[in-house]
Amino acid sequence: MAGHLLSKVRPIRRPHQLSGFSRMIKNIMTQRNDVVRLTPSGKFDGLTVWLTGLSGAGKSTIAEAVHHVLLEQGCPSEILDADIFRKSFSPELGFSREERDQNVRRLGYVANLLTKHGVIVIVAAISPYRATRDEIRQTIGRFIEVYVATPIDICEQRDVKGLYKKARSGVLRGLTGIDDPYEEPTNPEVRCETHRETLSESTQKVMNVISCLLSVGRS
Repeated sequence: MAGHLLSKVRPIRRPHQLSGFSRMIKNIMTQRNDVVRLTPSGKFDGLTVWLTGLSGAGKSTIAEAVHHVLLEQGCPSEILDADIFRKSFSPELGFSREERDQNVRRLGYVANLLTKHGVIVIVAAISPYRATRDEIRQTIGRFIEVYVATPIDICEQRDVKGLYKKARSGVLRGLTGIDDPYEEPTNPEVRCETHRETLSESTQKVMNVISCLLSVGRS
C-alpha cells in the first residue's frame, strides 16, 4: 500500500530532462568540500524538509537535488511535489484559500506519516499561508522550513508553466503572488535565493541543516 502511494506522488522526469538534471547532480556530488556528507547507520529518525515559495522559484529543482544527494549517501528519502500530489489525491479541490489549505494539510499528513517511519521527506509546495505551514510544523515536529525566496519578477521571467502570462492577461485568476497573497516565512531554517546562488550552493544550505538535525537526533 505504501509503495503504491509513493509511486503516485513521486515526480517523473522525461528522458531529456533527466539527462541534464543528472549532470547537475553529478557536479554537486563531486564537490565533496561543498556538500555535507552524511554517514547513515542503523535506524533513521525521519524529518520533513518543506520548501515554500512562489511558482517558478526553484523549489522542485532544489528538492530533487537534495533528494538525489540523500539517496547517494544511503539515506531513505522521498519527494512530495504539491502539483503532482494535487492531481493524484486532491483533484476535487479548487484554489480558494480553504481548498489550498486542505491540499497542504493532506501533504502534511502524508509527510508526517513518512517522517514517523524514518524517511527524510522533501516537500515542494507553494503553501502560501503562514498559519497552515506553522500548523504542519507543530504536527510533525522534526521540520525544516526552506524559503526559496526568488523575487516575483524573476519567477515571471522564468514562467516555466506559463502561469504568470495567463494571470497578467486575465485568463488565470487567483495566482499566488499576483492576485492571491503569499505570506513569507518569518523565521525559516534555510533561505535560498536561486537568482543569486547556484544549485550546488542552495543544496549545500539545505544539507547543512539536515545534517545538524540528524546529528541532534542521534546524540
